[in-house]
Amino acid sequence: GGARRALSVVRQLGALLGRRAGLPSFGGSDPRAAERFDTCWAVSKAFCFTDPMAGLDFLLRSLAYAHASGDARRIARVSGPLAGFVLGNLPGMLPRAERWVASLATLGDDPYFAGAHALWSAYLAATRGQLVATARHAEAAMDQLTAVPDTEWERVQALSALARALFGRGHFATLDGVARAHLPDIDRRRDLAAMVMMASYRLVPALVDGRPDEARDVADWVVATWLPERYSPQRFYALRAARMIEL
Repeated sequence: GGARRALSVVRQLGALLGRRAGLPSFGGSDPRAAERFDTCWAVSKAFCFTDPMAGLDFLLRSLAYAHASGDARRIARVSGPLAGFVLGNLPGMLPRAERWVASLATLGDDPYFAGAHALWSAYLAATRGQLVATARHAEAAMDQLTAVPDTEWERVQALSALARALFGRGHFATLDGVARAHLPDIDRRRDLAAMVMMASYRLVPALVDGRPDEARDVADWVVATWLPERYSPQRFYALRAARMIEL
């Protein structure tokens, strides 16, 4: 249940924060742990939009299995989102998050980690309020990961970081153009989470540009499409836009 999930996350976060401030360390060398990592890693990415608490739980489990596997690349793979999504947003943990992300650059001979370094650097720049740097890192991540197989999830995170940076700087026309440019590929992949994310970022640009009917259509679509039985963040932003349209 939800309470057990929350307790699991609190326990694992406590263990993580109680470790020394350095980089993730190696554990043993367990092939079964590597298989469990691969499963938890895939599940964490699937849940991150639909059930963030479950996504975080499986992300933290992924770290534990990565340590047990002794595989530097598995450790690095999960260290990036933990630094960008979690540590970078906890009081006093930003320096540790930056060290974790910097460690990805040491694996730069692998195109995935070159892109991952740029991606999670974008999230840490956003945490510091450095929106120009956020956009620069996000665009670099998208470029570097384009040719890397099975990185659709990572590219969506980079696109989200870019969109937030453009929104925060008030570059609404550019944001609208970016969203429209990426929608055909997102639609081709039938990535509903990315569709909703890009739709949400189009709401304010449409209003600013004097297109309230389009904004209303987008808001109604988000409310009807994305987890209609829950009060999700996406639903909140869509309903807020609907009230803005009424005003």
